[in-house]
Amino acid sequence: MMRRLYTFIYILLLTATAAAYADKDTKPRKVHGKATLILSENDNMTLIEAKRECVKRARYEAIKEAFGESLSSTTNIVEGTVNGTDISNFVEETTLSAKAEWVEDTKEPVVKYDSDGERIVFTAEVWGMARPITSAAIELDWKVLCGGTADSDESDEFRHKERIYIKFRAPVSGFLAIYLLDSTNKEASCLLPYKHNVMGRHEVMGGKDYIFFDKESDPRAIPYCLTTSMPLEMDQVVLIFSPNKFTKCNEITGDRRHPNSLSIDDFEAWLKRLKQQDDDMVVDRNKWIKIYNKQ
Repeated sequence: MMRRLYTFIYILLLTATAAAYADKDTKPRKVHGKATLILSENDNMTLIEAKRECVKRARYEAIKEAFGESLSSTTNIVEGTVNGTDISNFVEETTLSAKAEWVEDTKEPVVKYDSDGERIVFTAEVWGMARPITSAAIELDWKVLCGGTADSDESDEFRHKERIYIKFRAPVSGFLAIYLLDSTNKEASCLLPYKHNVMGRHEVMGGKDYIFFDKESDPRAIPYCLTTSMPLEMDQVVLIFSPNKFTKCNEITGDRRHPNSLSIDDFEAWLKRLKQQDDDMVVDRNKWIKIYNKQ
């Protein structure tokens, strides 16, 4: 009887150890996926935005196929009396989220589209590497502000030579970098840390609101204006945060009027190495901006 008990405990320990080891397995895995997006005449989305959204959906499908998705449900029940009338409100929120994150493309996404006169059907196919999400990501609160520093100035549309600001808040202290990716010139510009920061990292305090690129809130700040030589340019703002120290990548020093920069390929390679070394790192690249130059 005693022997069986010990055997049972030993099996439990082996199972627990194996499960713990599996949870720590964060090695990237090859994934492949496809998605379709239908754009009608009433949709307020440009062809470039539709293409990007279709690729995004294809990446999600690739991750879901390889790792699955998690389902969470929250139920809120509110009961009370208003003006003598009993009320009861029942709300159930269901959220689907991927169990992994996209690491990199291993092959350039292929996007095709066809039109029947009333709508455009996009199809995207992607190949890449994704890794499991083993812990909840740090939630960041940040906004892109156009022309001013108030919350009401939040926008993704800029005029040529208009000022950009970023409002930021993190729940924990850490280190931050902000890059602007110009897909036309294949260039990544380092907006933060500022070029005069010889440490190569910008430290932020948890629970504090920041307005970056604004000399009124930070005399050491460097103000930036967004410019373009084209009628319309679309750029991506990439925000990188970690509670652990990291140093920005090697860049070409810009002149007095321009931030330091490097090629997008070199930037992506640097960012890939960073993410592989730091499981706590958060990379938010979901904000795109449009710059109009109406001559």
